[in-house]
Amino acid sequence: QFETIEEVTDSDFESMVEALRYFKRSNGHCYVPIALPSNPMLGLWVNQQRLAYRQGELSPKQVTVLKDIGLDLDMADVSFFQKAFDVLWDERASELSSLRDEQGHCDYSDALVNNPELSNWVQIQRDFYRLQEQQKQADPEKEGHVYLTDERIAKLNDMGLDWE
Repeated sequence: QFETIEEVTDSDFESMVEALRYFKRSNGHCYVPIALPSNPMLGLWVNQQRLAYRQGELSPKQVTVLKDIGLDLDMADVSFFQKAFDVLWDERASELSSLRDEQGHCDYSDALVNNPELSNWVQIQRDFYRLQEQQKQADPEKEGHVYLTDERIAKLNDMGLDWE
């Protein structure tokens, strides 16, 4: 795994392709978030490949390899952002679940303080939840914007997340 995108050279193309294949096997698609917690360089590398493709800098073989995996080099699929968001949400939820398994709860702790990305994610989920609840209370008949699905709320509740 690479620490910075500058470390990923042309000779590393195959290792990054393998990481992309693994991501696709695990997720069923190639919509890699830019800030994927489990492999931060993969999202940046995928983005770089799209840019290189648009600029005509990929070899025909590289284009074929990436398209055969299922990478949308043209970004023609507008659902990319939702799929990438879903992947990121699932990764953060998995991190929180692991934290809960380690310490018996997922309340504020040193573990959350030492992981600012997860801490911020938890706070955003709380903010979304509160906003959604406020919308429901203001007008129970009105369909408001869904920030968190019922399934995601249930998952966080099952983990014992304190919404306060």
